[in-house]
Order: sequence, then structure tokens, then C-alpha cells
Amino acid sequence: MRRIVDLIAILTIATIVGAWYVTRDDTTLQSNAERASLEVDRMRATVLLRSQSDRHAINKQGWPIAIDPAWFDDDLPMNPLVDPDRPWLELAAPEQAGWEHPRPLFVVDRTTAMFWYNPALGIVRARVALQTTNNDTLALYNTVNSTSLTSTDPAEFGDIESIELTSIDISNDPAND
Repeated sequence: MRRIVDLIAILTIATIVGAWYVTRDDTTLQSNAERASLEVDRMRATVLLRSQSDRHAINKQGWPIAIDPAWFDDDLPMNPLVDPDRPWLELAAPEQAGWEHPRPLFVVDRTTAMFWYNPALGIVRARVALQTTNNDTLALYNTVNSTSLTSTDPAEFGDIESIELTSIDISNDPAND
């Protein structure tokens, strides 16, 4: 009888500790998702502001051709959902000009950048860490980037087929920022 009481006590303690751990982990993920979303918003606002300035190189769609880390002084946006030991930003290639979302939506390895920018559309996205299910990964990506994708399959992203990406010359040198 004593062993049964001990076993029940151990199972009760394990359940309490497990519930605490899961709750703490969910709270941390939610907090990090909110912080990542704020960083994406900050980058979007900066891109919009820089697109209105005549001091930066912009493309014919009116967006900066790149995001310069110097625009953020000593407060570079970071993505708390992924390991910081990776590239900061991936710039969409000209053949990806119609893409609204990066490939993949999540980080794969240390070479996958934490943020993605498409200068043809002026879109900034944060990648997320791969979750236990595709639905969880997709939900996290949608939350952080304020999007409403229904699949992690790029064939279902609804991207624009092609946009000609051409930068235009401006009189001021962007290096003088």
C-alpha cells in the first residue's frame, strides 16, 4: 500500500512539473512571436520611410534596392524565434521578384537568414523556427508576419509571376547616409 501512495505522489508531482514546463514554453514562444512581429513592423516602417527619401537608391517600383543595417544604428532588428548565429537578411533575387514569401518559410540550417526582403514588392518577412507540425509552423509564420497563408507549400502562395526589377539612379550616393 505504501508503494502505491508513493507512486501516486510521484505521478502527481511529475504532472505538475510537466504542466508548468509546457505552460512556460508556450508563454516563451508567444512572447518571442510578439517580439519578432514588432521587429518585422519596425523593418517595414523603415523600408517605407526610406522609400520616400530621395537619398536612397530605389527601384522602379519605388522600394529601396536593399535594407542597410546602418539604418538601424546600433539597434539592428533581431528575430528571437531563431538562433542569432545566422545571416541577418536575405535579399530576394531578381527572378524571385514576384514572391511574397521566402522559400522556405522557416529556418533550415545556419545559412538560412532570419529575415527576408523582396525589393520588388517592398515586403519584409521573418522566418520562424520549424515547429512540431506544419500547421504549428504555418500558424507561427502567419502570426509573426501578419499573413494568412493556408499551406507551407510554395505552390499555394499565390505569388505574382514576374515583375521587372530595375534600379534607378539617384543624384545622392546612398553611402553618405
